[in-house]
Amino acid sequence: MRRPGLTRVHFATQFRRATGLCPHDYLLRRRIEHAPQLLLSSEHNVFDVALSRGFRSQAHFTTVFKRFVGETPYY
Repeated sequence: MRRPGLTRVHFATQFRRATGLCPHDYLLRRRIEHAPQLLLSSEHNVFDVALSRGFRSQAHFTTVFKRFVGETPYY
């Protein structure tokens, strides 16, 4: 039985047209947006920020942060 609505592929295509990013990259960018302000606060270390922004590891957070910000979170 076919469910009504968009297929995953159709949704992803329409989402990319509207935002310029695939849904996964959009979510990653949103997670990273507030991270630099948190990192500048002396009470937050990189691991804490990674977890608070929804990343399961500091390594993945660092990789994604560098991809979107252009530098590692250790600057």
